[in-house]
Amino acid sequence: MSTILNCFSGTTAADYTDGSWVPTIRPGRYRITPRLWEDLGTAIKSTTPQHYGRCDRAMPNRTLFEWQPHRCSLDRFDEQSACEALRGRSLLMVGDSTVFQLFLSFALLLGARLGKNIKRASTVSEITASACGDTTRMAFVRNDLLLYSSSGGDFASAKRCDGFMSINAFVVRAARDADVLILGVGHHFPGSLDMALAYHRAPSRIAQLRHHAFLPHSLNHTLSYLLASRAQYGHGSSSVLLVGTSTPVAGCSRFTKPITLAEYATANYEHRRTIDSPMWLSYARMNLASSYVARGFGIHFLDLAAASAQRPDGAMARYWGDAGKVKEDCLHYCLPGPVDAWSTLVFNWLTRSQAQSHHDDSSSWSQLASDRRIATPHTASLVAVGGRLSARQLRMVNATGRGSLRRLRIQSNFNLSMNNGRSSRFFKYNLTRWLSERGASTWMEKCTAAACWTPKLTRHWWWPFNCTGPRGS
Repeated sequence: MSTILNCFSGTTAADYTDGSWVPTIRPGRYRITPRLWEDLGTAIKSTTPQHYGRCDRAMPNRTLFEWQPHRCSLDRFDEQSACEALRGRSLLMVGDSTVFQLFLSFALLLGARLGKNIKRASTVSEITASACGDTTRMAFVRNDLLLYSSSGGDFASAKRCDGFMSINAFVVRAARDADVLILGVGHHFPGSLDMALAYHRAPSRIAQLRHHAFLPHSLNHTLSYLLASRAQYGHGSSSVLLVGTSTPVAGCSRFTKPITLAEYATANYEHRRTIDSPMWLSYARMNLASSYVARGFGIHFLDLAAASAQRPDGAMARYWGDAGKVKEDCLHYCLPGPVDAWSTLVFNWLTRSQAQSHHDDSSSWSQLASDRRIATPHTASLVAVGGRLSARQLRMVNATGRGSLRRLRIQSNFNLSMNNGRSSRFFKYNLTRWLSERGASTWMEKCTAAACWTPKLTRHWWWPFNCTGPRGS
């Protein structure tokens, strides 16, 4: 009898997408109460939609399910094994509110102590955590579009089109400080892009082209600069995980148990929400583009599409008063719930892929750069300063041109001169301050212009957020 391999062992790393949800008799490993939100310094209460623990209050004995792949196996989330993989390391998650749900689930399963939200609000935008006897430090930063920029002008330009989006800087923490970096594509791209396109009464052809080109180009920009910068600090591509977009099911409150993919394919188009929110139909295209970009940079893409499409019953909608309405919440899940399965996938990726990279990421990237060392008029100076460049770094430099090379060279000098432990800045504060100070990791984004420099996104042809002048003009 052949042995069923772990889903993250080598060539089987995509087989976890083919599976089904099975009920478990094990109780949830945590409970979310209104007291938790109070301790986190938020304005979330038992009556606000962001209280993901309401499901347990409404149905204390609700059945929980586990994701079971058909062609490979997953190890159950084990706190001790996770701590062994993360001991002495820092972990940063960046994305939208669904990525915060992942952060919260992962932290609670890890037995972590949570810090304070950066401000008293009903949404969490920046927060810290400590786990594994404070040998692991964690942080979450909300950035709905994963904008890799240090320019306040870029953020302001995007928010002029969509004032509801949440964008917080994460460039320095992601490039320099995080040993493990998890980025979530999220769900905001279609809505924000639609608002940018609708700002003008008759959008030009180039505006329509930007609407479709933005996601792959922006993600390519983010990963290009991010991986090149992380390489300067010894972080390899295997230390980065890109989490795909989950699949909401229209009219999710209709369902009381998991469904099959065939049921999803029909039921999703039988509900009026599909007409009112066609942006949900674009998530499949987003996942395809994101997975291709991730593959091009050699990082793992965590595909949640099929598993999430089978769990409309786990969404928040049917536990709230808006159940059955067009705008019910089918995007966020109950906690505990399906997101714990995403945490289990992250755990398996972490313990399997990170076990090797924890020791040889730096050497493997140095070898890759050495194998592809090229000296051209655009790169010779940076090669002299930084030593060696990978193919991705070369593409980044060539794309920016001579005008940007000087700043890249300064940034390289800054990176190489810093005598820091890989995650020492995450551990700079004592535990009390790390957990009690609002947004305790935010200070890491403050540095000199040369060290934080990234080219302005607004200068790229694919930048779609050009909402200037009177609306409807």
